[in-house]
Amino acid sequence: MIQFAAWLYLVILSEYSAAWVAGSYAIYFLLRVRDARISLRLFLVWAAVQLGALCVYVTLYFTSMRHLLKQFQSLTTEGFPQAHSNFLAFAASAWQSSGCSGPGPGSLALLSSL
Repeated sequence: MIQFAAWLYLVILSEYSAAWVAGSYAIYFLLRVRDARISLRLFLVWAAVQLGALCVYVTLYFTSMRHLLKQFQSLTTEGFPQAHSNFLAFAASAWQSSGCSGPGPGSLALLSSL
């Protein structure tokens, strides 16, 4: 069980999608416990390992994922044109704010005349 706990924590720390694997292991273990009798000590060790995994996920959320989700939300709201907005003006402002150097300020007038 200790080796399982070490591998579980290593997988969680190396890949965020490992939550699905950890959840499936938990469900599998609970189904096996329902069919067979196990010792209380083994069940308590399993529960402690699962609680430790939950603590690792909570720590990862508050240290890195929360900030990444905020950045993703700002990207999805500011990175795309809004409904009923001028697409040409959005493209021009995005082009200028990206730091791309173009032919000059007259090129925007040329682009809008097309």
